[in-house]
Amino acid sequence: MFACFSKLIERDGRFSLEMFKDLSGEQFFAGRGSLQLIAEKWDLLESVVKAISDRWGGSIGALVAQAEGDAPAVASLIGQTIPGFTDSPHSPRGVLPFQKLAQLATSMMSSGGFKRFNNIESLPVFPDYMLPRVLRHLGILEYSKGLAAAVDSRQVLRAGSLGELAMRWGTVHAADELLQALRESGADVTTPQLDFALWEAAVLGPEADAMGEHHRTIGLAY
Repeated sequence: MFACFSKLIERDGRFSLEMFKDLSGEQFFAGRGSLQLIAEKWDLLESVVKAISDRWGGSIGALVAQAEGDAPAVASLIGQTIPGFTDSPHSPRGVLPFQKLAQLATSMMSSGGFKRFNNIESLPVFPDYMLPRVLRHLGILEYSKGLAAAVDSRQVLRAGSLGELAMRWGTVHAADELLQALRESGADVTTPQLDFALWEAAVLGPEADAMGEHHRTIGLAY
């Protein structure tokens, strides 16, 4: 996804929502690699462009201004008003407010071209498929026998299934406990910093190849 946006910007030397009017999904996602759900991703991208244009006057800066630069408020507005960013599945224990993509977008904007948002440290980690992997490897998460067998044999877990939700929620809870322990020890760590450290360990770290399988779920939430 990042490569597709990068190629688009490099080709035109600019970026605006108007660029998408003359594009198709096949043009935008053109490349030699494989990408799942191309049609669904393009439909979603078009709806994101429309929401930013119609609801926020073509600028995500208007959303940030309404949220007054408060990170949880920014993430909440993204989740409420931009299609594809709502990630609050129902579970037997109630609604699970993951909001992974909304919170990740908030964190990236805060570290990018916008002034650093307030309360960025109050966001939870961003539960995807690599963080449960590293937490399991470290012995922080323990899967049930059936779930472990499904993950290790690369079975596709249905989005919203109990096992998938349990891994993601366990990740949020475990990382929150870890964050509190780090802060109590005197470490000045934000949630995005901890999230990136865990993700980097799972993907690029020296033990990454020995961490076993990550879970596989087909969907657009993360």
